[in-house]
Amino acid sequence: MRNIALAVILALFAAPSWSCECAEWEDARTMFDAADAIFVGTPGRGKVVKIDEYGQTILENDFRVTLPIKRVVGPRVALRSHKDDGGNCGTAFRKGRGRWLVFAYLQDGFLQTDSCSIANMSTSKIAQFVTELEVVGRSHP
Repeated sequence: MRNIALAVILALFAAPSWSCECAEWEDARTMFDAADAIFVGTPGRGKVVKIDEYGQTILENDFRVTLPIKRVVGPRVALRSHKDDGGNCGTAFRKGRGRWLVFAYLQDGFLQTDSCSIANMSTSKIAQFVTELEVVGRSHP
């Protein structure tokens, strides 16, 4: 009986659960075509820019671009994303930490990304994929 009462109490006070599910892309060309901007870069300083209508924190990171792949002009990109909370597809960029492959999408006038659209460049598989993206980019009108 005590277990049933505990289960009812927990159910009444449980917060809604969110989880991140990433789509699987067919190939490099499909990913290239879907993104508004693609680059490899290192995150700089991040700052909170707003809290959205769901109470989620929106961050903006200043990226130093080391390899522009699609529609990136200049050495820096301001990139927005939700702050990672463990289940919301948010990001946890740290200033100067790692080189990242970023697929960015224009939303509300800003380039935005999420954890499904980034990859740390620390693996050879990702480096090979970047080479494929560069080839797609050169053949893309």
